[in-house]
Amino acid sequence: MRHGKTSDSADDWDYVLQFYREISLKKNLAFVAPMVSLLTWIREQPWSRELYPHTSLVSLCLSLYPGGPFALFEVQVDWYFLCQLWTAVGKLHSQQKCPLLEAQEAISSAIRSLALLERSS
Repeated sequence: MRHGKTSDSADDWDYVLQFYREISLKKNLAFVAPMVSLLTWIREQPWSRELYPHTSLVSLCLSLYPGGPFALFEVQVDWYFLCQLWTAVGKLHSQQKCPLLEAQEAISSAIRSLALLERSS
């Protein structure tokens, strides 16, 4: 089943980007500041137009359609990057933790895997 975005997602990305800008200014959440540049990079990718971004405080979630499988990304306090794939809420499919410098590669890989999960469901 193919679920594509039918509307411009610029507002969604603007909201999420602004959210991370604001929370990264808080002393106890300053560790999430790298998400601002990662979000800027994601937004520049051609595949970002097909995604639904949302947040769960420090976690960025991306899905192909609301309620579908999703990828969850976090910059952690130890400066590592967590990437998880979920088939549904509460159903973790896989996860990896990598150095922050490898985050773009991890995100690209997760988005490809997300598309594969969608095709198999």
